[in-house]
Amino acid sequence: MELNKVTALAGLTVLTFVFLFRGDPALSTALLWHAMLLLWAHTAYSTYKYYGDKNFPALSSFPAALAEWRSPKSKDNCAAVKKLSIALGAVGQLALSAGYWQHIGRAALALGGVGVGVAHFYTMEIDFKYVLQVRPYAFLPFPLAALAIWNALSGL
Repeated sequence: MELNKVTALAGLTVLTFVFLFRGDPALSTALLWHAMLLLWAHTAYSTYKYYGDKNFPALSSFPAALAEWRSPKSKDNCAAVKKLSIALGAVGQLALSAGYWQHIGRAALALGGVGVGVAHFYTMEIDFKYVLQVRPYAFLPFPLAALAIWNALSGL
């Protein structure tokens, strides 16, 4: 379980490097490929291991997310946040793949891959009080993501 989290954080961190070291296109492509492999592995394992539990609810339960979000019960709110997190993760994976195969531009890849990926990480790891429950090193993707997105958007 911890290795899966490390794989995800490593993939997200490597993805930020795509936008932080933009001098060599071959290096950017290689970094993007490695980030994508790590994040695909994370997605595959998470789907296999957690599908149907509280962190990865069954897809058939997703239509109830809005009602759960509005519910006064924190347990319902947590379920809605996890569903949002899964949706964000799926969008991030789609953006990552689309960026690798050059169906979207650099800025869209930064916003969709890095930005949405960090949002997935945050929403998956918060508790019912919306406090991030991670070890100190796991905070690294947040400033790196901000720098990566800024760097990608400043090149427009």
